[in-house]
Amino acid sequence: MLSSIFTIINKLSGIYGLIALLDGGSISALQSSMYLYSTSIAVPLILLHQPLVRAELLPSLIYAHIYTLDAVVGFVYSLLFTLASDVLTQESLRSSNEAGLSLALLSAIWVTKAYSCYAVLKYVQKISKANRIRHSMGTRGSLERLLRSTAPSFWGAD
Repeated sequence: MLSSIFTIINKLSGIYGLIALLDGGSISALQSSMYLYSTSIAVPLILLHQPLVRAELLPSLIYAHIYTLDAVVGFVYSLLFTLASDVLTQESLRSSNEAGLSLALLSAIWVTKAYSCYAVLKYVQKISKANRIRHSMGTRGSLERLLRSTAPSFWGAD
């Protein structure tokens, strides 16, 4: 799961932003919140990566949900940063070529991120469908059923 490793590395880069903040760097509230979010979301992604590779059902389902939620949060942050930079650069009136290049690059990144989400979800779907017959008991089973209930036909829980 190469995309997972890249995501974890990306999230860990938030540590550098926090270090800059602690070192007295000038960082906006939006940047600070993103650095805190990235660093905190890296923890479950790291802890769940090996169980994902070993195809353990419950950790894989949790990972897939966190990974997808992270993609949505990342998209929202991208929009917020884009809006903030557009407000700041309206006075300088960026050229249309620069704006077009930025849009093309952002679009390419999001197509790649969407594909990565698709790959992770399909991998975990395969794990879930392979474990369809197994019925875990107790809290573990309850969590598996809860996570599968988000999209029963997709996860093979119907």
